[in-house]
Amino acid sequence: MLSRDNPPVFDPAALDRLRIPVGAGQVPLVVTTLRLFIETTPKLANDVIRGLRDGDVDTTRLAAHTLKSNSAIVGAEALAALARDIELKARDGKLESAVASRFEKLYAESVAKLVGALADESRKAGIG
Repeated sequence: MLSRDNPPVFDPAALDRLRIPVGAGQVPLVVTTLRLFIETTPKLANDVIRGLRDGDVDTTRLAAHTLKSNSAIVGAEALAALARDIELKARDGKLESAVASRFEKLYAESVAKLVGALADESRKAGIG
């Protein structure tokens, strides 16, 4: 078991709570949620990166806060943890621009895992 200090990039068990029965012809919640994450979080990630590099505490804090929650919902545990740390540092006015590269890499790695999970969940649901 991984500690909170070393969370996994992706924990597929987190998707279990999104796997609720749906009627015929309906898109499963897990598929919709993964799609929304993949489609909507690039702007948040860019805001975090830009905010860290520019020293913009407010933009960084807000984007990191939102990304933290969204990441936790889909099981992107390491990204949620890093976003939480960034949010707390931004709240204290202690941004570290060097974290931007680490964040950018972890975000890309997390999205790649989630794209794979979306493909698996879509296949299971019979969605092309």
